[in-house]
Amino acid sequence: MFRLTMMLLIICALSSLASCRGCKPVIYDSDKELNRHEAKSRLTLIQIDLNCYYHVKGEYPPTTIDGKDGSETLAFYLTSGLPEMRDVLGAQSVATRQGWLKTDEKGNLVFLGPWGDPIRYKRVGTNSCMIWDIGPNGIDENGGGDDMCMTLKDGK
Repeated sequence: MFRLTMMLLIICALSSLASCRGCKPVIYDSDKELNRHEAKSRLTLIQIDLNCYYHVKGEYPPTTIDGKDGSETLAFYLTSGLPEMRDVLGAQSVATRQGWLKTDEKGNLVFLGPWGDPIRYKRVGTNSCMIWDIGPNGIDENGGGDDMCMTLKDGK
């Protein structure tokens, strides 16, 4: 009797799980689709940090500083430990805690996209900036083409 009851409970549980809408696991058709989703997630985390920076400083970080390009400048400002940023972000930025902050061939820190290339950054005026991942073709199209791009404005 106990076995029969357990079997019925298991069948009921499985049938209710099978009929549950919206509970299906996300299945990606390809590595490319998975990497595009991962790129969007990484850009969103960097967006959070940049918007915190904007709300503290009143502007986005500059594109270049001391010969660093946009990718290196982005990592420098979000990991520099500026006292005012530490109060907002804690000891580390959201993006830094994810483990995709790496050292490039010049010895500078950069945030890597899922295809292994640095995530790009460019400030456009003081109130706007762009961040992008160059995408699967490996060509930096300045946020166009197959690049995954986000434009931030006024800390939003």
